[in-house]
Amino acid sequence: MIWIGTALALSLMGGLHCAGMCGGFAALALSKAKKWHFSRAFFLYTLGKTTTYAIVGGIAGGVGTVFHQSPLGSRILAGIIGIMMIWIGTELAGVNPIATRFNLKMPQWFRIAFSEAIQSHSKTSKYLMGLFNGFLPCGLLYAAFAAAASTSRPSSGALFMIVFGIGTLPSLFLAAHMFKAVSTSTRMNVTLATGWLIVLFGLVTLLRGVIMLPSMTH
Repeated sequence: MIWIGTALALSLMGGLHCAGMCGGFAALALSKAKKWHFSRAFFLYTLGKTTTYAIVGGIAGGVGTVFHQSPLGSRILAGIIGIMMIWIGTELAGVNPIATRFNLKMPQWFRIAFSEAIQSHSKTSKYLMGLFNGFLPCGLLYAAFAAAASTSRPSSGALFMIVFGIGTLPSLFLAAHMFKAVSTSTRMNVTLATGWLIVLFGLVTLLRGVIMLPSMTH
């Protein structure tokens, strides 16, 4: 299962990027916890995020299954995913000016529901906050979903994203306690490095489509 290593590499290498994007939400979930301690709210928040990841990952894996029915379909899928990852990676690396023109905006009902989940003090609010957070636009996340599709199975795609979600936990936990300590320049540098890592994965995936290297289902 090569994809397990890919999921961990994406999540761990992109850790500071995740911290920069979601550190504020993680800090909110840990606001009532003791220093360097987990809390029930943080657990529910991360569970909500991982739930979203697993659902979308399962759907992506299901889409991959359709292409995986024939050698030609596998080549096409690898090509599409490789190009997507290269596109996303170059955007994160800051060398894709075309991609910056496409800004995905969430619908108003989503923004309202997300805002209510953040402000609510109910027992389920932090889970809902994480659930909505998992749908927020994120280049690293899009790359992970694309990689999940290459597993070509709904169960494997879901598990890929669960592993990815678990891999982001250390950085989110640290970010919640040290959110202001990490400089903007450091976050930017890590985002650039993450972008080039995604480009590398994209190139390997694209190459797999051309010469049919072993797939991530093995």
